[in-house]
Amino acid sequence: MPPRRHAPDILPPRTTRLTVILRSLDHRVVDQTASRLTVHCERLGGVVEGPMPLPSRPSDVEGMRWHVRTLDLVDPAPALLGSLRGFDLPNGVRIEMRA
Repeated sequence: MPPRRHAPDILPPRTTRLTVILRSLDHRVVDQTASRLTVHCERLGGVVEGPMPLPSRPSDVEGMRWHVRTLDLVDPAPALLGSLRGFDLPNGVRIEMRA
């Protein structure tokens, strides 16, 4: 059996990820917003991973919980990032972006 050849030590190109976190007290609203945001980003040529539901967390209001969804945008184009600034969010949805 011939010895194995190893691939040259070339690093893969580095990818940039932008994580979008959506929070709402209403699970239906946060799901609709996540799907609208996914369609919007894909329409502009972005690669989207998600939406991924995270465990809900208790809120300050008795009996209410925060429902959380995350989306990862892989190598977002500048035009896509600019369009996210004007994305219309429904009332009650909080958005956070992390690089």
